[in-house]
Amino acid sequence: MRAGSELLDHLPQGPGPHVFVKLDVEGAEYTIVPEIVRRAPSVTGLVIEWHDLDQRWSDFRSCMEALLEHFHVVHLHGNNYRPLIPGTSVPATLEGSFAHKALAGRRPLPSGATYPIKGLDWPCNPERPDHPLTF
Repeated sequence: MRAGSELLDHLPQGPGPHVFVKLDVEGAEYTIVPEIVRRAPSVTGLVIEWHDLDQRWSDFRSCMEALLEHFHVVHLHGNNYRPLIPGTSVPATLEGSFAHKALAGRRPLPSGATYPIKGLDWPCNPERPDHPLTF
């Protein structure tokens, strides 16, 4: 996506992360994430809505592997506008929050929580129950 990479070209240069990125681009995230990874030293953290996981699982895995070189997963939430991927407990749309490893200090401990977390997560579609996530 040319517009996404052009926008990222305006990130501040120099030492230390500078910006927080919110990415909800209806499927173009798979093209933009590699551009963000190339500029990881300038990014403090990200929130990404991953679309069409039922069709783009391989792309999702590749993007996650690249992101995890520079960022820790901080939080995940299943978007309940789309159903679960058939035969799994994974939502077809997933929201993820990431923090730059340079800012996080040590690696976060794995969570034993069941998501969604009451008081933190809210259903995207209030007419339907949230998708539970367990790790």
